[in-house]
Amino acid sequence: YACTMLLARRLYPQVPNHKLGTLVDYHRLPRTGAAHRALADAEMAAQLWLQIGQDLQRRFALPRVDHALLLALQQCQRQEVGAFMSRHARA
Repeated sequence: YACTMLLARRLYPQVPNHKLGTLVDYHRLPRTGAAHRALADAEMAAQLWLQIGQDLQRRFALPRVDHALLLALQQCQRQEVGAFMSRHARA
């Protein structure tokens, strides 16, 4: 599985914490309802997921971001993200 929290920890270390609500606010994504309600959390997580993909595409000039990349990225150490993404962009 790919996890928005694990990915956010690697991609957005400057955010005060990596709770869903904090990440949604940080990216100015729409809040779709009360936190900790299944539908609202799922919708906000989906918006965050799309934001992560767009950020990766922009930051590393990727034509697309697939699930395999996200799985590998969440496994690497935060300090290795730049090198990992550089290798991936060249491949």
